[in-house]
Amino acid sequence: MLTPEITAHFDAPLSIAVGAADDALKPAFARVFALISEADTSRLSVVVPVKFADRLFASLKHDGRIAINAADVSTFYTLQFKGTVETMRPATAEEEALALTCKAKTAEKIGELWGAQYVEGWMNMVEAPAMTLTVGITDIFDQTPGKTAGRRLA
Repeated sequence: MLTPEITAHFDAPLSIAVGAADDALKPAFARVFALISEADTSRLSVVVPVKFADRLFASLKHDGRIAINAADVSTFYTLQFKGTVETMRPATAEEEALALTCKAKTAEKIGELWGAQYVEGWMNMVEAPAMTLTVGITDIFDQTPGKTAGRRLA
């Protein structure tokens, strides 16, 4: 399901958001900085900073369903992954370091595109401590703005 073309997107300067809903369908959101491809191509992992993610984590206890939007800030090529959280554990030091690296890569591109004044705000967002969620992917959509938005990829 996760093809090499799709996982190559994980290395882009990404703006990533994850969302879920509780049993009353009240949405919860968290900003995320790193996606990790797994050997099993039907899964990916996402490193979610714990600060401000309490509602998201509580919502995931409802049914585990999650949506992950990952947009390349330089092209707006956007993928949406839908699935179910299979495991949730504290992130390793390596995963938190990856989140910082990815956040810095995106900040650099933001500075090139829109100016240095936006870099500080991006870098002030907290990436650690974090939880790593492994997600079984059920659907992948192209959500790039334009006529292909909403097209199912897998």
